[in-house]
Amino acid sequence: MRQAARIRPGEPASPGSLRRILGGAAGVVLSLALLTGAVQGWRWLTDPGTLPIREVRVLGEFRHLSPARMEQGVADRATGGFFGIDVEGIRKVLLDEPWVREVSVRRVWPDTLQVTVLEQVPVARWGEHALVNDAGELFRPDPATIPRRLVRLEGPRGSERELLARMRYLESLLRPLGLALAELEMDRRGAWSFRLAQGPLVMVGRGDFEARTARLARIWTRVLRPRAAEIERIDLRYANGLAVRYRQGGQALSLRDPRPSRGEC
Repeated sequence: MRQAARIRPGEPASPGSLRRILGGAAGVVLSLALLTGAVQGWRWLTDPGTLPIREVRVLGEFRHLSPARMEQGVADRATGGFFGIDVEGIRKVLLDEPWVREVSVRRVWPDTLQVTVLEQVPVARWGEHALVNDAGELFRPDPATIPRRLVRLEGPRGSERELLARMRYLESLLRPLGLALAELEMDRRGAWSFRLAQGPLVMVGRGDFEARTARLARIWTRVLRPRAAEIERIDLRYANGLAVRYRQGGQALSLRDPRPSRGEC
């Protein structure tokens, strides 16, 4: 069995041992030098004075957002230099604006920050203080910026997508009749009602939504159109017909669907 050579006190080290000791010491010194250089280099790169951001570009199609205000807001936060700037922090700040649906922030060499913004596209109002986008998602901008021309939806929390789907169905049903939807509501019991832009309130009830509204379309074309301006309310909660209340004198009229759909109740 081979035994490791031992160096006794006062005995000179062999050339091989000396080389190993010097090599190890050189490796430690080199590692420390590289680490120090890396730290100093990183400090230099992240120093705000190194490659400062000189230009902010905001890209997108805007109707409710101001690109100039967004550029100024980003420029005020772009203080970390090209490598040190907090890109994710800027993105989160921009997403706090209710009219911003999505945003990406990226560096463009050597001194530019490019911000691409996707603005919310509202398709309906939700109550009086919120909006619904085309994915059925709620957002709450400044009330002064809410477009009042949009259909107003109202329903229990979590029913936004269902109301949006019913709104689209009704709009496609009413448009050929020359009618427009103004409001659509589902109450806590699941009963539906809507108001036409022309004024009448339509009570649908809890069941057979499509069958009942299709019945309205058939009877409207044949019977109701001539006196449309006088109608106050239409009640579809009947088996094979509907009831109409007129504004003048509160006159009521019951009408039977001449072609009821099979399975209606």
